[in-house]
Amino acid sequence: MPRAPHALFVAVAIVSSTAAVAAAQSVDLLHAVPTDVAVSSVYRGQGAQTPRLVDGELATAWNSRSGDLTGAWIEVRLPAAATVTSIEMTAGFTGPGAVFDGNYRVTRVRVSRDGAALGEHALDPSSRELQTIPVSGPGGVYRIEVVQVAPGSRRQWREICISELRVMGSAPGAQPGQRFPRWAVGALPTARGAVTRDEVRRRFQAAVAELETSWRRYDDRWMGLEYDTGIDGPSSEDLVFFSQTRRTAHLQAAEVLDPIDGVRADALRRVMVPAYQYRSYSAGDAEDPDLDRLAAAYAAAVEWLGDADSRCRWATAHARLRLQRLWSRAEVDRMMWESQGPGDPYVDRSGRRGEITGRRVHPILEAWRQSPARALPALLRLTVPRGYAARHFELLQTEARAMQTHCGG
Repeated sequence: MPRAPHALFVAVAIVSSTAAVAAAQSVDLLHAVPTDVAVSSVYRGQGAQTPRLVDGELATAWNSRSGDLTGAWIEVRLPAAATVTSIEMTAGFTGPGAVFDGNYRVTRVRVSRDGAALGEHALDPSSRELQTIPVSGPGGVYRIEVVQVAPGSRRQWREICISELRVMGSAPGAQPGQRFPRWAVGALPTARGAVTRDEVRRRFQAAVAELETSWRRYDDRWMGLEYDTGIDGPSSEDLVFFSQTRRTAHLQAAEVLDPIDGVRADALRRVMVPAYQYRSYSAGDAEDPDLDRLAAAYAAAVEWLGDADSRCRWATAHARLRLQRLWSRAEVDRMMWESQGPGDPYVDRSGRRGEITGRRVHPILEAWRQSPARALPALLRLTVPRGYAARHFELLQTEARAMQTHCGG
């Protein structure tokens, strides 16, 4: 009997230690495992606001549709093997300035898992910090519904604003910081499931065809803006076009990659979260990283699919996109040279190179529009120049050789 208190003390210590270890191993599951996020609505139909809820930045926020206050909701789908230890969220938009006090803030939420109620929890509307909601359980679909709100100082602001959401816990195979949720508005994306090779191939074919068309328009519009040296910058319509085209291209590539390499697919989603920033010619080769990123994604898909048709499709599309990029940049270089006149060594050098590159590329691009197969011999004979164009020429000839091997002559 005298030893019982000591035994109790040891038991309590073991439990406490186990809890401490579990807490220390807890990670944000939204950035560690395959997850999906949906919101009830978005401000002015701007679906790109949704991932700002989970981008790790307190200076950004998801905003609901105006008037979607009490009853607004967020849903998160987690793998069945996951274990949730808590949910963390802000009560409002914690960005700079007076946006926090001016907007509505959440004061109470109701949480459920797979339709079963887990309770209601209060939030402090005066706190800009992440606040912990003490819920726990296995994976599944968690729903956080707004029950009560506190109005802000700006009466015309009638939206729910939440800067950040985290779902803390653990899961087998978790990769902290390597994943990013798929997102949607109004309902969760279709649940992940087994995908056949034929389905991946179908997605790949559709996405490559769309990319070849949309990115050509993207590049044409970019070149048009660079030609018009009298404008102050792109119009709002230009920015919407660039942003939507870029986002769609990356998300379609992510959908192709999901069954192949989920981490790489999530990286494509993550890079689409910040708002698009137009960068002109003077800022350097601003659009190339996007094309490089998409090219790497489709190259990975081609290697996984492994068939000649897929290799031929991507080589043909990629070569066409690189030709267009070379022509666009060469034309801008030449135009800048002609408009500024001689005197600037950099402009003179790049302008001459642009003129030479344009003379080489333009006939091939014209022939390509009629028949890629007929343009292929000229493409293979291209000599690689120095400077900006060299890397594109090398990629072009790599794809030309792939076409020669996989496109059946």
